[in-house]
Amino acid sequence: MKKSFFLFSSVLFIEIAYSQRIDTVSIETFDNGITLIKYRLDGPKEVFVAEVDLTNPSLSIEAYQPKKLTRTTRQSRENSFKNHEVVAAINADFFDLKTEQPVNNCIVNRHPVKGIGITRRSQFAITTDKKIVFDGFYFHGEVIFNKNKILPIRNLNTAPTKNDAVLFTSYFGNRDLSEEATNIALKPLEGKKFLIGDSLRYIVSAISSSKKIFLEDSLIVIAVTGKDSAQYISNLSLNDTISICANYLSEQHHDVKIAHLVAGWGRLLQNNRNRAALADTNEGLTSKFTAVLHPRTFLGFNRDTTKLFLCVADGRQEQSNGMTFRDMAFFLQHLEVTEAINFDGGGSSTLVVGDKIINSPSDRTGERPVANTIQIIYRGK
Repeated sequence: MKKSFFLFSSVLFIEIAYSQRIDTVSIETFDNGITLIKYRLDGPKEVFVAEVDLTNPSLSIEAYQPKKLTRTTRQSRENSFKNHEVVAAINADFFDLKTEQPVNNCIVNRHPVKGIGITRRSQFAITTDKKIVFDGFYFHGEVIFNKNKILPIRNLNTAPTKNDAVLFTSYFGNRDLSEEATNIALKPLEGKKFLIGDSLRYIVSAISSSKKIFLEDSLIVIAVTGKDSAQYISNLSLNDTISICANYLSEQHHDVKIAHLVAGWGRLLQNNRNRAALADTNEGLTSKFTAVLHPRTFLGFNRDTTKLFLCVADGRQEQSNGMTFRDMAFFLQHLEVTEAINFDGGGSSTLVVGDKIINSPSDRTGERPVANTIQIIYRGK
């Protein structure tokens, strides 16, 4: 059930060497804690915002990733079930069309989906106690053999390089690798699924050399290439027992336990400071991406983390030409957002509230399949 009213109010938002007229076109309020607001800015620009009341105990934030590229609307339907209704969602990370995987780190309900050992990308995380964290997390894992021999794991569900050790889970699927590797298939000793932050024991069920990874839901695989990594497994045999532990670490947040994590591409606000101009330097972006008008998906929250803002700006259309990083940062400050991050934009930009697409995706074919989404979950009575 929702309560709706429409209005047209205006403000002139002015900063040094920057001015932008912001009109509030319409507001819809929903009983589940979601408020949908449409804004119109000079340009023209149309921005749609789903404001989430995080003080509502029935609402929570989750990441979701299907096994292949899937539209945001379908991802919302797939993850909706009794007492777990997706009431709002936006597309999240950039993705690789070949692997259909996000290009950066991802965790879904403590299940590791993608792990990068070195990354400059800003990331959005939800801890197990439902706190919001923005940071630059990186993946780190270890395989512990007999006699305490430790093999470091640099990445998860990524193609190994010429001298590497990579961990694969069922999220990767059965795929070919660019390098031939020694593949060690592992079966969990306790029958538990591999979760971030746990240390679990596994039995070696198969050892083979191949460019292909074969995965079953109950198995994980370590792919080892090169002499440096191979020395760790030289005496490994079938039915041996090993232990694996893995986590996502950061310099600023040492002890957080992450339940959900998705990566973006460019920090917009940090502690209420405009970081749009620093994205090129800090995260390896270029002005061709940050200073050009594009459809955009972005997210932020206010200082006391009582409100989350899921935002999509339409672009490449007559009624809306898109936003730059600078546009997004100043617009969010108007909403009194203090922390914010940019996600995949262009034809991927999609905001779903309930079962409806709210914005107008820019692709001629309509809504684009994407790798993962950020979802607002309602657990009503």
